[in-house]
This record gives sequence, structure tokens and C-alpha cells, in this order.
Amino acid sequence: MGNNSSKLFITGQGLLSPLGRGSQALAYAGNRGKPGSNKCPLEINDHQAGEELSKYGWRATLLALAGARLALQEAFPEEAPVPRETGVIIGTSLLDLAALEKLLQAFHEVGPRAIPPWALHFGLPLAHASHLAVSLGLEGGCETFNDPVTAGINALGMAYRAWQKGEGEYFLAGGVDSIGAGIFQNYLSRVLPIGPGEGCGVFFLEDEARALRNSRGAGIICGYENAFAGNKKELKEKLVEKVLQSSFPDGRGIDLLLETELLPQFYREAMAGGSALACGLGISLLGQPLTNSRNYDSNLFYPRRRKETVERVVVLAEGPGGDAAAIALQSKQEAAREKKTFFPGASLNSEKRNHFSGLGKKVLGGPRQSETFRPAAITGWGITSAFGVGQAVFFQGLQEGKSGITHYVPPGLEKAGPATAALVPGLLTDPHRPRSQKLLLAAAEEALLDAGIESESQGKNDRETPEKEEDWPTPADINLGLYLAETLPALEELQGLASRIDRKALTFPASNHQQMTLAGLRNSALELAGFLGVTGPLLTFASGCTGGIMALGRGARDVAGEPSRVLLAGGADSTLFPFALGVLSRAKLLTSCPDPTRAGRPFDVNRSGEVTGEGSALFVLENPEVVARRGTAPRALITGFGAAGDGFHFKYNRPDGRALLKASRLALQAAGLEPEDLGLIVAHASGFKGSDAMEVKALADLFAGCHRLPPVISIKGATGQPFAVGGLMQVAAGLMALETGIIPPTAHFQEADEEDPFDHVLEARPAEEPLRHILITSYGYGGGKAALILSGEEGQRGNSSGGKS
Repeated sequence: MGNNSSKLFITGQGLLSPLGRGSQALAYAGNRGKPGSNKCPLEINDHQAGEELSKYGWRATLLALAGARLALQEAFPEEAPVPRETGVIIGTSLLDLAALEKLLQAFHEVGPRAIPPWALHFGLPLAHASHLAVSLGLEGGCETFNDPVTAGINALGMAYRAWQKGEGEYFLAGGVDSIGAGIFQNYLSRVLPIGPGEGCGVFFLEDEARALRNSRGAGIICGYENAFAGNKKELKEKLVEKVLQSSFPDGRGIDLLLETELLPQFYREAMAGGSALACGLGISLLGQPLTNSRNYDSNLFYPRRRKETVERVVVLAEGPGGDAAAIALQSKQEAAREKKTFFPGASLNSEKRNHFSGLGKKVLGGPRQSETFRPAAITGWGITSAFGVGQAVFFQGLQEGKSGITHYVPPGLEKAGPATAALVPGLLTDPHRPRSQKLLLAAAEEALLDAGIESESQGKNDRETPEKEEDWPTPADINLGLYLAETLPALEELQGLASRIDRKALTFPASNHQQMTLAGLRNSALELAGFLGVTGPLLTFASGCTGGIMALGRGARDVAGEPSRVLLAGGADSTLFPFALGVLSRAKLLTSCPDPTRAGRPFDVNRSGEVTGEGSALFVLENPEVVARRGTAPRALITGFGAAGDGFHFKYNRPDGRALLKASRLALQAAGLEPEDLGLIVAHASGFKGSDAMEVKALADLFAGCHRLPPVISIKGATGQPFAVGGLMQVAAGLMALETGIIPPTAHFQEADEEDPFDHVLEARPAEEPLRHILITSYGYGGGKAALILSGEEGQRGNSSGGKS
């Protein structure tokens, strides 16, 4: 990471703050304190949302859309074509807190009928990114990060990494939050010195060839790092030092360090939007006299340069839970002087064009060739599922064709809730911890032990120190990072708080002040990081059902290039609490079948919807060379990953399946494989009529012209669909198949649709040929699609018979 020759240009900015629009408002404000209003200027013409989104969309989503349109107008003046392949990566923290509070109160007082059917599609954090992609007709990858405050910088930084690795050429990335006044916010302000606020910063990012050719570019991203610093000054200084070394290896330092904690208060009140706005402030100061930045002092040590103008800036954001992120920015003028020559870029001519709704902009098609994906080793894993806690019961349950689906009607939802669900049995309830966090801890313990790693909380590893200095480090010698997925962060805790509101006084009991900090700002990743003593990178993926595969795929990418890095990647989800189940039920997503022996029938002609569930799955990822030098064998290898988006609708998938087809082809391309190399597909299919049919169409197109079709199975009839964890359980099933040679069945499947050509495996059976490569597919609300290639150790890099390198 951080190749100094890799510079990603920022050519469009959409900044909305209480000070006004644009970077000039931020730069003019200086350090003069809080503005008069905590609201951003926002009008219908700014976001130009469609009727449905404009009517029901919560304010943060509308702010994000307005910011995106402003960024595109700046990057593409005069009707210039906009690439259809643009990826969308947005960071957020607390959803729309005031809107969520109203929903929770109404639910508590009236019941499920108080929840509007659109709440799921408009209220989740993933809505921000998916609504941008859908509203603007973009078909690149679609991701949402959910780390308090730091999410805005993390979104920009992960876009930078994706660009470095050839996963995209153009991105809309940034952060947004809207924390309106209300009871939740009032109690939040008692533990944190912030008031109600909002802000949005969205940036258009592209390669330097096009930016230089068009003489545009407000600034350049040239480095990014993040870590769990635990609010320790020395760890934050190490983070800044690391981003400096990777971004500016000449050792001449930087001109300015902007820390969100030391900026005016409205930056902190805007949370994830505030860290994105801090990047906008840094960009506004690039090329300006150094005296313009005199109001921005740092309390950290960093090497300063003696320049008359600001040409190098690092923005550091720190969340209240201990997470930190830093991004390096450089002026276009200094970058041009360093390079001395301009290289012509590839032609952007294409016949694939559409128009943006309400923008008058054209969408330019044409994918970019991805660079080779470097494999990552899975050295340990842990799981909790509807079969119970641990690998053993998961293996046994799947192989025997069992189903973990049971009768389940939560209290208060007798008339509106589901009759079935997939619960994790044998898990003790902890009144002080949400169920998803309990699931996460159980899986983390098994994964670390399976990999032979002891966390700080478990004590020091007693392995002997390597005899040779040049020996590669063991997991015990290095810092652990977390890439975790979660769909409904903090919602269970917030529901509990809402149920305890004093209706007359409209306040919470005083004893809940500290709990509000956890509910609002400490998601599961932060909780686990503190418990394990993590000091490595930390990210929370809130991309819905694709979140788990995104966390695993991005983790594999980031760990493969750094021998010293070990990541614990995966996630946890539990939607088995009344408010979440009420939302799902009102959205008509759950099966109407009350019989657990038939509910949840992926690919079956009589399928009627999904069965909701819960669970967790975590995988220890390491560099394969490190594992080989240590003399141990990985459980499996992640050899390819791909992501794409529909740009179609925020509730439905495009029926032709082209986005899932594209994601699968990108994963195969990254792995150096052809479709014929795949011995098994563990599909997303969860039992929806349209979605399962879309997946069959995409896979049929993937294998068009092939002489044979591999088995295509789904495990959702056995495990239910636990949102972000569904794809991770598919990976676990693939691991089981690779290690045992046994293909598990598709539970509850009897008969396929007439146009479905695949074998969905009625009973567990040995694979006809040794399994070397398995395709995992994943998709969810908002059109995001992801695919991952899981390979046996001997089958990496297309070395199987018929494989292509």
C-alpha cells in the first residue's frame, strides 16, 4: 500500500456544512467556533431525488445525494460523460438519529403497524451508498462503512486502495451524518461534548491521466492508514508516521496536520460527515499561503516542512471508541513538479452511455482491466450458526442435511411477526451486551484458537522466539486487525433504550447515560477490538447482505501485500429482536410458510421468501508466504474477489443478473481462472422468487458455452439468512467441501424452475472430481453484488487441470 507513484486525483467536491456549500465556506470559517445553525443548506434541487426517495428518504441520504451531485457537476462540467463504472463508497455512523428515535417510539407505543413498509430500504446505513448508485445509474461496487467519525476518511481511503489494486478507475466517496435534536441526542451529549449536527462531504476520485489532461484536480490522495489507537497519543503518532512513510518517503515531512478533535465543534457534531468535511478543509488549504493555516494547531508530534505554501496535508480523525484513521493529501502542483512529465491516459471513448436522472449527465461505460489478485491464506476460523456454536456442529448439520430453522414468534409480534426463524441454540443471554456481540465473541475465540493465535486478553503466546533474525514473524509477534460486517449496528440497544423512555418527562433513566455511549457509538467491531487488545486496522462494513463477503474480500486484498499484517475478518448479525423483525415483516421479505420443515426453500419452484436468522463467522487471514515460512498449512486460500452494482433499484435486483455476472467474472479474472475450473458454487439464494431466478440467470450466462455445469447449492434453507453473515456461512460451507470432498445439500429443495439447468444436490455426496476452486456469490438490497473464489492450497493461481494463469 501507499506506493508513492500512485496518486488518485480529487476532481469534484460536494461539501455541505452548517457554514454553507463548498470548500470556500470551510476555509473562510477558520477556527472561529460553532456556526449559528447546526443544519446544512439543503433544497430539493440539490438532491433531485425521485418522488419515492424524496418523500421517504431520511435526511442523511438526501444530503449524500446532494453532495454527490455537486461533486459530479464540478468534475464533469459542460455535459462531459460520467463513467458508468464509478464505484460508490460512503461512510456514516448513527443513521438519522432523530428519525430512528421517532420510529422506535412509535413501535413501542403502537406496535409493528407503526413501521412503514419502506423503513428497511430507506433507513439502514447501506441506504446512503445504494441510493446514490441507483439514483445516479452507477454500476461500480457499492459499499458503506459504519465507523463513528472515522467512516468518512475510511471511505475515501478504501476507495484509494481499491483504485491502487485496479478494482476501479472512478469513485464517489465520502461521509455523511445527520444527528437531529431529540431524546437520544440529548443523552448522547451528556457523555460526549457534542450537540445535534450534520454534514456531508462527497468527492469524485479519478486517475491522474484524465485529471491532468483536463487540467482539473483540487487535490490528490497519496496515502491512507487506519488503526485501533485506543485514544492513546503515542499510537496516533505512530499512525501519522506510518501514513507519512508510505505517502512521502522523501522524509521531508508535511506542512499541516489537521485533527478532527481540534477543529471547530461542528466538525465533531457531524460525526462521519465531519471527518469528510475535514478532508475538504485540507483540500481547500492546498496551494494556499501557509499563514492561512495558522489557526489549525496539532497536539501530536510530526515532522514539519518550512514551505511558504501548503502542499502536503494529513487529516487525522479519531472516534470516541478509540478508532483512528489518517489520509494524506498533496497539491496537484507539487505532484506535477515531482513527476516532471505527464503521461497520456487511455482513451475514454465508448458507445455505452446513458443520462443521469435530473442531472443531464451522460454515463460512460467500459470496465478497467484489474491487476492480479494476490491470494490470502485462511489459517483459522470460527462460527456460530443455527446448528450451534463451533465448526463441528456446523459441519455435521450441513452434511446430514439438517435444518436449524424452528418455530419462532417474538413477544409483541404474534400477529405481524414471522412464524419461523434460525436461532443459535445454547447461547446464554447477556443483559449488558447485544446478542450479535455475544455471537461475535464466540466465533472470535474459536477462530483465534484455530489459527494458533492468542489475543492480549488470552495472555502471551509461549512459542519460542525464532532462532534466525530473518525468520518471518509468527501471528503472536504482530498486531491483529479487524474487518467486520454488521447490518443493524446498535439498533438492538437503541430499541432497549427507547422502551425505557419516561413518557411524561421524555427522558431516559439516569443509569442509561453510559449505555447510550455504547448504543450510539461503540459498534461490535469497537467492542471486540477493546476485548482482544487490537492495535491493527479496524473497519466496519455496513453493506447489508454483501457486507460479510466485502469484509472478507477487502481483508484478503489488504493482508496479502503486507507480511506483518494479520486480520480477523467476518461479521455477526442478529435480527431476532422485535423492532428488526417488525421492519422485515412490514417490508414483506419473510416467508409466509409457517412450517419449519418447509420454510426457506432456495431454488425450489415453491419458494415463498427467506427465513431470517442470526449467527457469526470470523476468519483469520494471513499472507501465504508468512504461513509457508512458519511451516504450517492454511485451511484454504482466497484467490479472487469481485464487486459490482446494479444501479437499478434500491429494493429489487435487475432480473438479467448482469451485475452478479460481472462480479463473478471479476473474481475469476483476479484468480486467473476460467468458469470450467470451478467445481462448486455456494450461492446466495435465500428463497425469493425473483432473486433466486436472477442468480440462476447470471450463473447460466457465466457458464454459457461450457461443456459441464458444476453443482450449485444454497445453505439458506438450513441456516436462514442472517444478513451480512449469510455470505460468510457460505464460505464456511465451501471450506467444509474443500477439506472433506463432500458437497452438502440444498435443504428443503425438491424441484427447480423449468429454466433452471443446475444440479442443486438433494443429498450430501462426494464431489465427482477433487474440489480445487469454489465460487461464493452474495447480493443484497440496493443492488450491491460480490463474488469470492475459495481455493484449496494446491489449486491456487489456476494450477488445476484446465486452469488458466
